[in-house]
This record gives sequence, C-alpha cells and structure tokens, in this order.
Amino acid sequence: MIKYYFRDKENKELKELSSFKQGAWIYAEDLNKDEIEKLASEFNLEEGHLVDALDEFEVPRLEIEDGDVYIFLRVPVKDRSGSNTMPFLIILGKQFILTVVREQMSFMEKFIKNETDFQTNQKIDFLYQIISMVNNLYYRRITEINKKVRSIRAGIERIDNKDIIKFVDFEQILNDFVSALQPMSAILRSLLKGNIMKLHEDNLDSIEDLLLSSEQLLENAKSTLKNIVNIREAYSTIISQDLNRVMKLLTSLTIIVTVPTMISSFYGMNINLPFENSAFAYIGILGVTLFSVLIFIMIFKKNRWL
Repeated sequence: MIKYYFRDKENKELKELSSFKQGAWIYAEDLNKDEIEKLASEFNLEEGHLVDALDEFEVPRLEIEDGDVYIFLRVPVKDRSGSNTMPFLIILGKQFILTVVREQMSFMEKFIKNETDFQTNQKIDFLYQIISMVNNLYYRRITEINKKVRSIRAGIERIDNKDIIKFVDFEQILNDFVSALQPMSAILRSLLKGNIMKLHEDNLDSIEDLLLSSEQLLENAKSTLKNIVNIREAYSTIISQDLNRVMKLLTSLTIIVTVPTMISSFYGMNINLPFENSAFAYIGILGVTLFSVLIFIMIFKKNRWL
C-alpha cells in the first residue's frame, strides 16, 4: 500500500493526495514487488533498501544513495510472537520524506489522524517527531519492565519458577532493545556531524535532544538487565543455600536416628555382653543412647546443621 499525504504551515489538516507532489509524505505499508519497483523507479530509490525494510530481522543503520538518506530503525512492539521490535525505514529525499513499514504501527496513525502537529515539507522536524515517538515507545516498555522487575525483587524470598521464566522473557526483550538503541544512537551522532545533510541550529538542537534521549534509554535498558541478572544470581544463591540446609538437616537426622539403632543392635547379638544380666541394663542402655543422641544434637547445633 502506498499513500501520499501533504501538510504545510498554511494547512491545518493533513490531506491525502491522489498523486505525489513536492514536499509530500509517502507512506508505504506492506509493499508488494510491484509497489517496490514503482517507488524505486519513480523516485530513483535503491530497490534493495526497500526490500530490506520489509525484512523482520533487518538491523538499524544509516545509508546514503544518490543524495537520499536511508535511516533504518527498529520500533518496539508488544504482545507479538517472534521479535520484540519491528523494522522501520525513513527515507529523506530531496523533495519528499518516505516511511516504509511491514505492518500498521499505532504511533504512525497519530500523524495520519491529525493527532499531532507537523508539516510534511519540513523533513527534519518531521523526522524529529517520528523518532521522538519511537523513543517514547521504548521508554514506556522499559519502564513497564523495570516496574515488574522491582515488584518481583521486593519479594525475592517468594520467587518461583514462573518469575524466573518472566526474567528470561524480560532479558530477551531488553537485549532486543539494546541491539536497536545502540545503532540508533550511532545514526543520530552521524546526523549531528552535519556532513550528511544540511542542518540549521534548531535542527541540531532537536537531533541532540534525540541523541540524549536514546542514550538515556540505552542506559536504562542496560541497568534493568543488570538488575535482572543480579536477582537471578541472588535467587540461585538462595536456592543453593536452602538445598545445603536441607542436606545438612537430613544428614543430621539420619545420624541421630542411627545412634539408638546401633547401640540396641549390639545387645541383640547372641554373645556375652557387659551388664546383660543386670536389672539396670535397660535403663543403662537407654541412658547411654539418650546421652549419645544429645551429644550429636549439640554438635550439629553448634555447626548450624540443625
């Protein structure tokens, strides 16, 4: 699907055009082969880059072809099987800005439905607003995960296998985010140099704000990842200590129960034994048994086995 939109300072509403005009925003979604060839032919675009934009595993990067700037990003998505991010291509042409997505993205609907103020012929400002929304999506997802991690950490003594599975999922999501945010920061640094496209002072300030925001998101994602790793390590330590405690307890109980059995078994042997004819033999055996058991209990308690 290919659509053309236009809005400038004289128009308060975004207009959908029947054909392209200078300064328009070209919106491309779920392109087929014919549509890719059409865009490549009409606007002198690199066909391979358009195909790459539809690759679910395409990595973020910056490309320049014949004066056109291709900015590959990844946008966070929620409740979707497979990848936790989706590819998103922004092309800054001489007379247009073009966005390519695999499938509909809710944040782009805000532009289409006139829910945000922008002008299609102001390419850098439009780019700033798009990436700002992408960063906001990352912020909300990272903050949501961070809150869940903190909630689980508050009751670390009650962590179970379900929580550990959640941590594994969180780690996968955050690793995907880190893999997307690191090259995004590199892209913004490249744009800041000013040798890719001409930037005014206001544009430079906007790109700097985006860079700071992206780097902060990257640090937040890494920090949350570190917290998850620390909690998992603490959980492993607690489990190991609990297992050692149980093993020590079982060993202690086994020894304590074995002592009376050993002593009584001696007097069950068919041989002559000391005090076997004494009237106090039973009391003596019972006393020695209890004394031996108490000695072992004291030893185990001193060594914190009980």
